[in-house]
Amino acid sequence: MKKAIIITIIVLAVLILPALPRMFLFPVYREGIRLVQLIENYKNSYGTYPADLGLLGTEIKFNNQGWRGIRYVTSGGGRDFSLTCYGIGNLREVYSSKTKQWNSLK
Repeated sequence: MKKAIIITIIVLAVLILPALPRMFLFPVYREGIRLVQLIENYKNSYGTYPADLGLLGTEIKFNNQGWRGIRYVTSGGGRDFSLTCYGIGNLREVYSSKTKQWNSLK
């Protein structure tokens, strides 16, 4: 009985441990998706992307750089932006306004 429990715990650990980085990144990525919509709405109203996320007038979760954070950068005088959502280690999701797509980077 004890061996079966130990084997079950080991199998679960082997299955769950590789998924942990994604689980930590998911809430940050979900917040990034919400912010992209707000940023695009801002551009439709003002003609350029905001220079700072604080101009969106909403509370922003994970608004710190580094581990479980969001980094927002504009270029071309507000014509383009990139939004990077950081997880654990090198795992991150990046949105580019040029391509209008999310890319996973490791």
